[in-house]
This record gives sequence, C-alpha cells and structure tokens, in this order.
Amino acid sequence: MGVAVGTMPDTGKLLAVTYNGVPMTSVGIVHSNNRTLGFVQLFYLKAPAAGTHPVQVTLSGGTASLEAGSVSFTGVDPTTPVRNIATSFGSGVSPKVTVTSTPGDMVVDALVTGCNGTITSGKTLRWLKQVNCATAGGNGAQSTAAGASSVTMGYTVPSDSWGMIGADIVAAGGQAPIDFTLGNEGDKSVVQGSAVTNTLTATLSSGIAQTVAFSASGLPAGVE
Repeated sequence: MGVAVGTMPDTGKLLAVTYNGVPMTSVGIVHSNNRTLGFVQLFYLKAPAAGTHPVQVTLSGGTASLEAGSVSFTGVDPTTPVRNIATSFGSGVSPKVTVTSTPGDMVVDALVTGCNGTITSGKTLRWLKQVNCATAGGNGAQSTAAGASSVTMGYTVPSDSWGMIGADIVAAGGQAPIDFTLGNEGDKSVVQGSAVTNTLTATLSSGIAQTVAFSASGLPAGVE
C-alpha cells in the first residue's frame, strides 16, 4: 500500500492504514527532497484476510492531499515477506531508487513528487494519481518489477522535488515466483477533506483527522 501526502509543511502529519480493520505495518517514510513539502509512506500486511475488504487510510495532524493505491501478491514468504528497504530523495526529472533483491522475488516502490504533467515509470506502473502542484507531494505512483540481484526503480517526472521508497517482496521457498494482482489503482484521493473521485468516501473529525476508505482484493499470502 503506497500513500503520498501533499501538504506544506508536513510537520506533525501522521498516517495510519488498516485492511479489514487490521493495522498495516509501515515499511518506511520518505520526505520529498528531504524537506517538509510532502512525503510518501509504504505499508504492508502479512497474511491478510481473503476476499474484498476495506482499506482505510487516516491522516492525523491536519489536512492534505492524499494519493493512494494498493497492490496484492501471492506466493510471498509468510514469515519474512519484506526486506531490503531502500529510500532516496532529490529534485529533478529522474527519481530512482535501487533495491537489492533476488530472482523470483518482486520489487515494489512508491513515489511522491510535485508538479503535474507527464509522469512515466521505467518499470510496470501500477497506479498513478495527480492531484495538484501546490506542494512537492501532490502526485503519487507505485510500480513493480521482477526481482534480480539489483533492481533500479525509476520514473520520469516534471522537474520538482521527489521522494521514493522501494522494497524486496520475498518469494516463498519451493514454489513458482510471486504472482501479482492489482487491488486498487490510485484513483483514491482527498483534497482538504473533500472527495474528488467517484468511489471514495472521506470524512473529517474535528478538523484533525482525514479518512479515506476503499476496497482491495485480499489474497492469502500478502498485500502491499
């Protein structure tokens, strides 16, 4: 699950994500250009409940634009599904992060960046949502690639600040390589607490909590 947050400053903003009411684990967080202009955070859940269940993203500490999407995998190691976390940040047109992996695994990333325009992925783009150019966090995306000894995930974006996080999704032993299923593309966004897409519900609580709920297909082995 990748969530990009666009707000300035992003100080004090915190994310919490649940799947079927179960809290997901944060892999890590990267601020756009290592500043306070927006950030991206990656979450995962081991052995989620099978079926279609709500994924809920809650932002506390204020309002912001949220760009989010989920992807699911089968054939994941049930004990250690995620390893080799890598992060990067900078400014320019070529965000990238290099992840140590292995053949048979899957590499997943999440991107946050600023200005709208043409954004493309050098790997397999799973979702892309562009909301605004007001901060360096108004646009988010997520991509995947087959595992190898070293995998460089990258995008081409309009020149602006950016942040990326990548992780190796570990294949279970003695079986075929990881299989991928798209749970939700990234058309799930909130700007200042108002729903802007047709399948999104959003609420604000006392002006300090922002919640996004949508459905994702849960698979027995892993959800990202």
